Amino acid sequence: MELKGIFHIDESDKWKLVINNVSNLLKDSPDSRIEIVANSEAVHGFVQAESPFRRELEQLSRDHVRLCACRNALKGSGITGEDIFDFIEVVPSGVREILERQQEGYGYIKP
Repeated sequence: MELKGIFHIDESDKWKLVINNVSNLLKDSPDSRIEIVANSEAVHGFVQAESPFRRELEQLSRDHVRLCACRNALKGSGITGEDIFDFIEVVPSGVREILERQQEGYGYIKP
């Protein structure tokens, strides 16, 4: 059975937990379709100059995890597309992205 999950992060101090949750899920179910959506202050986890999780995020990207940043949150924080890792996808709205995936049958996880 293919699992589909969307992990929502909006608090910067939850990055380690989200990364660990997703990594553990992929160990158990490597064919899962997983997406991480960051909005609010958590978008700073994707900023090249700030994030301590580059290696882990790159690995998740290589493992076909879709990593998304909310454009509204980036704009509100003064972060540009050039500031974030190149493997991050910018979506117009993190909340809309979550709702769309839920309508596609993705389970919602918010650690």
